Amino acid sequence: MPLEIYHPASYRPIFDPTAEFPKFNGSDSWWVDEGMVVLRSFDFEEIRKVVRYRLYPHDSVPRTFLLQRSTAFIDNFLATLSESDGHQPPEDLSHAQKVEQILLRSGLSPSPREIWSWDPAAGCRQDAQAIADSIETESHIQFGKIPFEEIVRASLGYKTDAVEWFLNQHTILYISLVRHFRRHPEEVPIYKEVEKAHDVPLPAVSPAFGFVSRPIQSLFHRRTRLAQVLEALEILAVRFRRQYICTYTMDWNLEFDTKLPYLEDYHNSISAKDLASILTDKVHQLYQEATIELVEVTEDKTVKRISQESIANGDWRGIVADWYTLSQFVWECCVALPNVVTVLENCAKASLQILSVTQTNTALFNQLIL
Repeated sequence: MPLEIYHPASYRPIFDPTAEFPKFNGSDSWWVDEGMVVLRSFDFEEIRKVVRYRLYPHDSVPRTFLLQRSTAFIDNFLATLSESDGHQPPEDLSHAQKVEQILLRSGLSPSPREIWSWDPAAGCRQDAQAIADSIETESHIQFGKIPFEEIVRASLGYKTDAVEWFLNQHTILYISLVRHFRRHPEEVPIYKEVEKAHDVPLPAVSPAFGFVSRPIQSLFHRRTRLAQVLEALEILAVRFRRQYICTYTMDWNLEFDTKLPYLEDYHNSISAKDLASILTDKVHQLYQEATIELVEVTEDKTVKRISQESIANGDWRGIVADWYTLSQFVWECCVALPNVVTVLENCAKASLQILSVTQTNTALFNQLIL
């Protein structure tokens, strides 16, 4: 049976989507209640995010809420979305049709699905590593077809077609391998070598999506403001693509980093200059912790600098790592939240001014003590 005519509906899947994600205690489901509040609000952007991430059990939820909103609200909402995406809706739409337009423009664009294309027959006369690399590449491509928003939804215990499709494609691989071995039993030894070089997809003993799902679930463990979680998810969506999709190889054991250490600093600041002061103070603290200044008190009780030595190289590596984390965070914010670009630009300018003043004061102090 040719591989290209396999279809998920024609065989029994060997993967259980619910078993491939860690169990999540969503009995509280506070985000659903918060989402209902957002859907009743007048904040177009927050409503759009709730619809995009589908943080509710049934897809009919936002439709029901929007159909109950006033004509003026729906018209303004659709006009805002149309201005954002540059596509004007057809004229003379009914209230219900306008709601559908809002849901369509707020949700995910449908992504084309691809059936598993690698066939064991293509691996004939190849060595084990080449076959393993081919399977790995195909798995990575299939994983890249799952929108981050769908992984978030699946992590909360909701059904997602994109995840099921991904698992079904690996069922296709499994079945094609079984049939290939029946026809070519002499190739079984080479695929045992393939298994050592690459984990051939089989039903998982531990959740296969745990490396990305558990960190996402941690964002929902305690009740908080949904707006903050949605903002974090917008940034993490950019990080997800950088970490797993826009990369040459896929590290299936690399846990998704959901920490956003500087986001709290951003929210706690009252201006770009204030944010610059907060971040600059942290840099100075790191620098002071990584250096030891040796001084000598002379007979006339004046202080004279002898030298300045760095502590272990590991401390300097820590500073470099912190700078890298900050630069990545700034880039992710600029991509995910265009409205903060101006704030961050002003923050950078203010930081340079603060550093310039600090360097001038340091130079004057050095002249006084030397």
